[in-house]
Amino acid sequence: MFPYTPLVSRNAKKRQLPPAWNENNENTTPRPSKAPRIPYTPTNPIPPFSLLGTPSHTAQDSIPATPTPSTSRTPLAEKKNRPVYRNGYEITKPQTPSYPTYSLGGRRKAFTGGNCSRLEPLAPLDPAVWNQHAQDAGLLSAGQSLRGFQVEAANYVLGRAGDLCVIAPTGAGKSFVWTLPLLAQDRGISLVIVPYTSLGYQGVLRSYGGSMIKSTFLHGKNKHPAMLERLARDGGRQIVYICAEMLESPTMAPVLHSDSFKAQLSAIYIDEAHTAHESSTWRD
Repeated sequence: MFPYTPLVSRNAKKRQLPPAWNENNENTTPRPSKAPRIPYTPTNPIPPFSLLGTPSHTAQDSIPATPTPSTSRTPLAEKKNRPVYRNGYEITKPQTPSYPTYSLGGRRKAFTGGNCSRLEPLAPLDPAVWNQHAQDAGLLSAGQSLRGFQVEAANYVLGRAGDLCVIAPTGAGKSFVWTLPLLAQDRGISLVIVPYTSLGYQGVLRSYGGSMIKSTFLHGKNKHPAMLERLARDGGRQIVYICAEMLESPTMAPVLHSDSFKAQLSAIYIDEAHTAHESSTWRD
């Protein structure tokens, strides 16, 4: 066999080097940059001092003037939409609820049935009679007596003459104001609006009047329709504690529009009424 001999000799390709590189380490000119070089010259050079020795340009002249707005700004104290605070609370505009308050709507109906005869005004009672009623209900012990404002407020509620405001310190017995009138009436409902849920729970636990008066607290977790219907129809003496948000909700509309509930309503009370002035939500 004959060894393989190529017909054409192939020469190895020589690697191409960049033009700025030299195999003999000779100094070559660097490759010029494509970006043009522009010498820096200040736009506004400071002129030299004059020949008379007085400077023609001072350092104060080189400071640019402070820009001024084209329109004058109104001070914060003169703005109409500035925040207003009262007793540490910011007063904001009341938000319109997504539903009409105290209205039944299209599908809800008022609860019917029950006693629809309205409560009549009663004559005022003597303090001795009120003390006896309070002792029979367990509000007072033997030998105790009611305060003067408690007797006066109870007689005012019995007469159903108008609105009443009671101002008394903490622990003076303001809760007796919505309890005593029920003891003199054979039936009636005291609707007590509380600003905090803790006051509603506290009123039910204390159970003013014992077995003679039934206490109920209506809130978001205690609003079963059967209980609300029984509340509107049943007679007797009742104290109903409720928050304002629950009172305005559509859930309470069938109760408020019930003829039997309105007939048995003895009075409406607002507990801790000063919170209605300080708060910035529904109470505005």
